[in-house]
Amino acid sequence: MDVQSHRSWRVPAARAGLGWRVFTPLLTAVAVVALSANTAGAAPRTATAAAVSPNYLWSVSCPDASHCFAVGQHTKPLGQPVAAIDQLSGGTWAPVHSPGPPGSASATLVGVACASASNCLAVGTYGTSSGKSFPFAQRWNGTAWSLVTVPAAGSTSSSLDSIACASARSCWAVGSDRHGTLTEHWNGSAWAVFASPGGAGARLNSVACVAPGVCWAVGETQAGTLTLQWNVQAWTKQATPSSGTSGGILTGVSCASPTLCMAVGSGPGGMLTQQWDGKSWSLSGQVPMSAPQGASCLGGLVCMAVGVRHTNPPQQSELTMAARWNGSAWSRLSTPKPASNLNVHGLEGIACVTASDCWAVGGSGSTGEPGLASRIIEHWNGTRWSLVG
Repeated sequence: MDVQSHRSWRVPAARAGLGWRVFTPLLTAVAVVALSANTAGAAPRTATAAAVSPNYLWSVSCPDASHCFAVGQHTKPLGQPVAAIDQLSGGTWAPVHSPGPPGSASATLVGVACASASNCLAVGTYGTSSGKSFPFAQRWNGTAWSLVTVPAAGSTSSSLDSIACASARSCWAVGSDRHGTLTEHWNGSAWAVFASPGGAGARLNSVACVAPGVCWAVGETQAGTLTLQWNVQAWTKQATPSSGTSGGILTGVSCASPTLCMAVGSGPGGMLTQQWDGKSWSLSGQVPMSAPQGASCLGGLVCMAVGVRHTNPPQQSELTMAARWNGSAWSRLSTPKPASNLNVHGLEGIACVTASDCWAVGGSGSTGEPGLASRIIEHWNGTRWSLVG
């Protein structure tokens, strides 16, 4: 099942100087932007276009055991990021061409969801030289990625930070604009904006769907955590054990079925994890990591979460972390440390095909060298995590 991870533009202090997300949605105002006039994809792959290898990955989706896409960005030291995509095919990860939005000065893809190996959507945000930010989307048709039109909901400070697909004709992307939360629906041929609660300063970081009418989105408001439910007709705010937690944030959500969802995040008192049983949300215990970013849940009450563990002194170094939920408690899993001289490491997204086949992605950086980054790809085989890239 696809997992969408933390898409908040609040970068931890140790990562703030790395230049990975050099534009933010807190820029300026007003306009609806269309990347093209053709919703089916206006910037097809050209014969001369070269694939750029990502050096930081934010999200991963695996429609089956043989195919995965990981999305992120490629950033040169002290440079602006460009959108980048890695593909798993034939047992090997390799970059594929990712078309850049027209007029963009910087761009990053932060969410990806695949309905099948030949039908995927990726979303992200691009910045202009004038300091504005807009959402954009790409579509995979089994051969190439192309741009698709995304409405910006009348805001020049908007972003899409996560996507989930219940089917090829029903996908939700979530994020924020200057008015608050932003939710957009894909019907198989076009995107449309839907109203969502939250208010000024609210944002949605992650979304999960198990059916066209069964979706959850999580994020944050100025007052604390935010949880929304799609009920076929509208998005509504739902009370949870973490609602109103001052300074709280939910960064990832995953659903294995209509009666099993897991949301992860953090607050002033530590980590937040809450479970949906089909009727209500309840706290599910502590995840043994400093900052959980994403989660993936399968049938049988099995979930996996990934994120970051801060070392002492705080924020000077960060390590990748993973934890597993067995239906009653979370337990920490060892993850390999990337072989580099960079001191900040994090896992941002995870996708599990089975309980013994999971992929986690993220990246490494350096607090002393802005823009320097190196991707992380790790695989879980049911027994241990191993470093792949």
